[in-house]
Amino acid sequence: MKQLKFAIAGLGLLGAIGVFLPLVSAMGMSVSLWDARSAAAADVYVPLIGFLIGCGAGFAGIVKGPMNRVFGGIAVAGFVLTVIKLRELFEHFGDAAYGGKLMLACSAIGLIVAIVATVKPEDEA
Repeated sequence: MKQLKFAIAGLGLLGAIGVFLPLVSAMGMSVSLWDARSAAAADVYVPLIGFLIGCGAGFAGIVKGPMNRVFGGIAVAGFVLTVIKLRELFEHFGDAAYGGKLMLACSAIGLIVAIVATVKPEDEA
């Protein structure tokens, strides 16, 4: 499963980029999750940190050698943070702008891929 570390790193990076893209668009205006950082800092920084943890674990698997259970577990923890913090947005997936959809998709898919990478780690070669 050598490609999983690339998928984890990419999903973490895309999710982190989604924090800065529009979360909601209405009446010609758009608001990103990053714009809400002064009102609710934890609601912004926790998902961003979770995505960066997942991205870092994926890159560690790429650079340091095989994607083992430790890196997979770290990625699972990062994506679990994002899923828990963004769980209320899953109900409004259809109403979200492309930044919101990107964050939600990356958090859910990233969690699944990270779990698979943890359960079936790469062989050391």
